[in-house]
Amino acid sequence: KHNNEKMPTPQKIMLPSNVLADFIWNLTQFILAQDTTLLPAPTGRFAVGMLVREWEHTDEPDTFTPQAQDWRTISVQIRYPADASGMNTALHRASYAPLFPEKRHIITHTRLNMPFAKEVAQAPVVVICPGRGVSKHEYTIIAEDLVRHS
Repeated sequence: KHNNEKMPTPQKIMLPSNVLADFIWNLTQFILAQDTTLLPAPTGRFAVGMLVREWEHTDEPDTFTPQAQDWRTISVQIRYPADASGMNTALHRASYAPLFPEKRHIITHTRLNMPFAKEVAQAPVVVICPGRGVSKHEYTIIAEDLVRHS
């Protein structure tokens, strides 16, 4: 443009708040969907349920904290063959590693608080105890596969 030509004035566009909110929501979902990793599907016939519990060992104080009433605790994930019939399993999806934001894009096949599979009278107990810097979340694929073959 030449110096003597006038630039057009930008026009303001007013959007209703619900349209803007819908746009932001859809954009966010689109961005998140582009960075999603679905773990390999486990083999076997059962859905995988999971309970998350924190157990406290009250006979032994935690020596790493200054408070006298701090006890040793361990966070436990209990996976089991689940009955997913009649439930919206998408609403019960377990997070891969909820405390690690950089891993929130990883999708598991485990569902939280699902009922135990009725056709399974007994299921084996498999204890996975990671160590040497390996996170318990890195065993998710193995745990899911073992449960589905109960």
